[in-house]
Amino acid sequence: MSQLSLIQTGRGLVHTPAGYVDRDEFDVSIFVGSQAGEVKNFTIGVISTDLASEGFGVLIGWNILIHCILNCDGPARSFRLDY
Repeated sequence: MSQLSLIQTGRGLVHTPAGYVDRDEFDVSIFVGSQAGEVKNFTIGVISTDLASEGFGVLIGWNILIHCILNCDGPARSFRLDY
């Protein structure tokens, strides 16, 4: 997390297939929108973990998705996130 200059706000247990793992927690702000339209700002707690080895850059949780419309086309392997 040093690349993002985040300040650790706590620690928490995460339930994984291998059991519980202690992880660093951080508060981050996420902006959803565009320069031409409305922008929503969310400040949420996140945990530090390495998902790149699983093919993920980031996971978006319900704490963000409940404010958006998610359209997913599985066969086309595409999605659209509206707000």
